[in-house]
Amino acid sequence: QLGMSAVVQGLQFRLILESPNQSAIVMAHETEAADLVFERPRTFRDSTRPMYPFKYSSRQEIVFEEPWRSCIRVKVATQKGKGRAGTYRLLHLSEVAHWLQAARNFSALIGGFADRPGSWIIIESTANGVGGEFHDRYWRAVAGQKKAAEAGRAYSDYRAIFLPWTIDPQYRIPGATRADFPVDDPEI
Repeated sequence: QLGMSAVVQGLQFRLILESPNQSAIVMAHETEAADLVFERPRTFRDSTRPMYPFKYSSRQEIVFEEPWRSCIRVKVATQKGKGRAGTYRLLHLSEVAHWLQAARNFSALIGGFADRPGSWIIIESTANGVGGEFHDRYWRAVAGQKKAAEAGRAYSDYRAIFLPWTIDPQYRIPGATRADFPVDDPEI
């Protein structure tokens, strides 16, 4: 709800155009969501068309002309392990907590991930209960950051970032305070 998918798509699109021969994938939990997320690259494509001509564009991918030869593809996470056929430098994995067979799909994508400088994986999702691939990976990232800090390192393999929907003023009741909503547990 905070527009993180749009931000990630902007970053991904920019990186695709800054370096030739790059391959990016966007994977969402359902077809409708994949289409909505992929609207951003289409908008970016249309606004940069004269400077960055594309070879072709379809419902599922944008492939740029020489000298870029880069592409962005969109897929839907299914039980088949999508993303296995390909090598990707930029992964945007959207709503992972809602993927079918999340562990299987994640494994397929990681197998095709080009782990080199400038590559990245961004996993974003709204919560979907306790447990599951997204939940487990988030808490492993938190633990990894703590271990890295204790060892004097600046980073771990993954960085956990939590953005509650309450930071957006649109989701707040004007003038309301926490005292207006008493709870039994002060930790909530």
